[in-house]
Amino acid sequence: MQRNLVSPLLFLVLIFTQFASQANESKKYKDVEIINYGIFAHSPDNGATWINPVSDKKIKGNSASPVHVKSTRKIPAKYPLFFGFEYQLNNLTDQTTTISTEVTHPAINLADGSTSTGYKEQSKFLILNGKITAINGYLLENQAEAAPGQWTFKIKHKGKTIINQQFEVKTE
Repeated sequence: MQRNLVSPLLFLVLIFTQFASQANESKKYKDVEIINYGIFAHSPDNGATWINPVSDKKIKGNSASPVHVKSTRKIPAKYPLFFGFEYQLNNLTDQTTTISTEVTHPAINLADGSTSTGYKEQSKFLILNGKITAINGYLLENQAEAAPGQWTFKIKHKGKTIINQQFEVKTE
């Protein structure tokens, strides 16, 4: 009879350990918040005016930051169109931090004859009041870049993926 009790007990310990490790991992990055996602207005004149790609109307503004227009994960394959997400990372203790971005996308034929299926970049941020706020996305600037399919954006902080956002660029 003791043999039957050991197996369920061992099973419960393994289950508890699995949940505890998942809880610790999610708790580690509980200070990440997605503020907006989807389509953002595009500024052809560095923030003096913005073009709303949903309505094609101009929006007045004096900001270099894109303006959120529509929450969606289905992005029309047209250009110029900026899509992505705005996020905030809270409770940081350093004065600066580096964020890595990895983007994978359907094949895009570049002007030099090569093909791109993604890119990686790093950005250094100044931490103000224990947080950073950033917008990450892609500006479809021409027909070749409006490649239909899945686009994935991974944001990494200190080597760990903290955000994984996916969008589907679709032909209309």
